[in-house]
Amino acid sequence: LKSYLMRKIIKIAVVIIIAGFLSYMFFQIHHKIVQKDVIVQKIKRIPKFSFFNVLNKDIFTNDSIKKGDPCLIIYFNPDCEFCQHEAKQLSLNIQKFQNDQILMISYVKIGKILKFRKDYHLQGKNITFLKDSNFQFLNDFGESSIPSIFIYNKDRKLTHHFIGETKMEALSKYLNK
Repeated sequence: LKSYLMRKIIKIAVVIIIAGFLSYMFFQIHHKIVQKDVIVQKIKRIPKFSFFNVLNKDIFTNDSIKKGDPCLIIYFNPDCEFCQHEAKQLSLNIQKFQNDQILMISYVKIGKILKFRKDYHLQGKNITFLKDSNFQFLNDFGESSIPSIFIYNKDRKLTHHFIGETKMEALSKYLNK
């Protein structure tokens, strides 16, 4: 009788543990889905953000973006080969983007960002390099691979989001929408 009772208690405990684990997993999945939906809604228009401008040492916010110009936001890492190739292509095709504002955002040290800017000749007046000191980009734009590119039209509405290396033709196509 004692052995039977012990097995019964163990079975009930196992069922409770499994049910608890499944409830926890369901909650986590549901929470992720809700968070993703919030980010999707948030980035439909340029979200509020605040990053450090590596050139003039000012704080650059979403309100600093010139009104009426399309905006290309590129999240990058200077050590990323895809980012390097993207920068090279951007530099070679910069005339296609002369009427667009380009924000290059990275979380690495300022010296690396400045070296990247110089190495890839991305020194145009319409290109702003920003440092994401507190990894705020992920909160503002959602979890993003590197490189991630967000294209906003002149009305600040998202026209496309690219993940990974992207052809310049695709960028200019969506910037001109």
